[in-house]
Amino acid sequence: MHRLLITGHSLGAALCELFTLDLALSAYRDIAYSNYNYAGPAVGNPAFAELYDSQPREKDPATQTLRIQNTYDRVPCSPPDIIPGCVYQHVGAAYLIAFYNTDWVTPYALLYNHQALNYQAVLACAFTSQGGVCLNDNLPVPSDGETLVSLQPDPLTLCSLLLQTQTPGIPAAVSPGRPGNDSSAVAPSPGH
Repeated sequence: MHRLLITGHSLGAALCELFTLDLALSAYRDIAYSNYNYAGPAVGNPAFAELYDSQPREKDPATQTLRIQNTYDRVPCSPPDIIPGCVYQHVGAAYLIAFYNTDWVTPYALLYNHQALNYQAVLACAFTSQGGVCLNDNLPVPSDGETLVSLQPDPLTLCSLLLQTQTPGIPAAVSPGRPGNDSSAVAPSPGH
């Protein structure tokens, strides 16, 4: 085996992080591996995150876990910090994207912000664009016929759109992002 790629979406992303830490602490830690996950919730408390991020591979930007996160997706903002003293924290670095579905009429529209196919469409657009960010207000998702709006991600809106249930761009009630979370969030900028 040359390299092990550990990847998953949503719950699969959470399991990827658990497996990655297990691998880092095992006798197989010298295997070449990378973790790229999508739309995952926070998995552990700050002590878990500290243990995870203290592993040698996590200290190197070339091998550090990369979490791909849509700023309009609610799942990466879960579980919510509603129980005093029960705080969850993300691990690794975040690569931010920002997209939403143009269909805000259906009750399921917010689920589109979490779909793996939509993440793939936005990433494919970003990989082929100058500057590594997808800026498209009419991005088709060929596999399911949806149309997305993809914007420049803003790290300041991370998890602040959690309560927003109306059309983007129109002010709504927001909740603050988690304290101490995603200090390593990366939002690509066009032309850089």
